[in-house]
Amino acid sequence: HEFEYAEAASEIKDRSTWEFYTVLKDYLLYALFFSALYALSFAGLRRYQRRPLGRLRGGAGGSVSVQTSPVPASPIGGASAPDSGPDLLAAAEDDTFPFSLCVLSVAVSLGAVLLVPLTMLD
Repeated sequence: HEFEYAEAASEIKDRSTWEFYTVLKDYLLYALFFSALYALSFAGLRRYQRRPLGRLRGGAGGSVSVQTSPVPASPIGGASAPDSGPDLLAAAEDDTFPFSLCVLSVAVSLGAVLLVPLTMLD
């Protein structure tokens, strides 16, 4: 009688372990799928993102160059070009959060669009 109880307990343990790993596998696949959607959205939006004049761009060999427009010196205080220096870097940092929200919304939208076709394959 004791042997049957041990066998039943082992089967329950094996079943719960199997269910745990099945759920874990599903969540890992969902995370990988959403990460791939996020990466595709990021690459697509980065390709078509508008860049204002003077934005930092990667040049040949990985060097960074800055396009600036010449601005004559102001008689009051000698102001510098608006598209150079710390102002340009601050503007690039200001675009980070809205751009990441846009990428997130596009990734979620792609996931919603692909929901029905991918559930048919499953």
